[in-house]
Amino acid sequence: MNTKNSVSKIIFRTLFANKCASCREITYDGALCKSCEKEIKLNEENVCKICGKPIERCVCKILGSRYYVKSISPLVFENKVTSALIYKLKSRGNKEVCNYLCALMYRKINSEYKNISFDFVTEVPSTSKKKRRKGFDHAYLLAKELSRLSGIKYKRSPIKRVNMGQQKTMDKKKRNDNANKSYILKRGGSIYGNVLLVDDVMTTGSTLKSCARLLKKAGAKKVYCITASTSKGYK
Repeated sequence: MNTKNSVSKIIFRTLFANKCASCREITYDGALCKSCEKEIKLNEENVCKICGKPIERCVCKILGSRYYVKSISPLVFENKVTSALIYKLKSRGNKEVCNYLCALMYRKINSEYKNISFDFVTEVPSTSKKKRRKGFDHAYLLAKELSRLSGIKYKRSPIKRVNMGQQKTMDKKKRNDNANKSYILKRGGSIYGNVLLVDDVMTTGSTLKSCARLLKKAGAKKVYCITASTSKGYK
């Protein structure tokens, strides 16, 4: 046995092994270690049937006309493990994390949207600048994987994101105003039928509302939303 080669293989496996998105323990496969997976907080109890948030944080009255029929999310964001998953998805485009989140989202779709026949799945788009800098669009990755899992046809978003500042730094009023200005229809952008709109996190719902409005303007009959997680509230 070649000891040098064996040591090299061990070092290689250690350096390039997949690690838990939360605690960084080596998992070799999968997004989370077994210990961190037990800490995941599912968004299942006392949930608003429309905006999909914990009922005490419902944003339906604040949003007013939503343009989407319903929004659902399998996870609650205010949890260190969920936060770590979303961070690794958005910053790295990590495949294991994307697949893990999409498996939870797909299960939620089968539970909440099981009687709906979708024509397309599409994403809330990122800016061209962000896509160039990161080399990927995390919402696109989610939408494509959900398309693969569900068999729903994927369609590139007919919506364009213009750079109007970071939503996460704004209060709820500024978020709503900014979202209305941050998304526009692409020239000739169109879609039809029942559309499943995908994003990573629902905070105030302003982004989903703005994109749903534009999708309906582009020809969608009904828009349903799903995000990987939903926050408890907003600033």
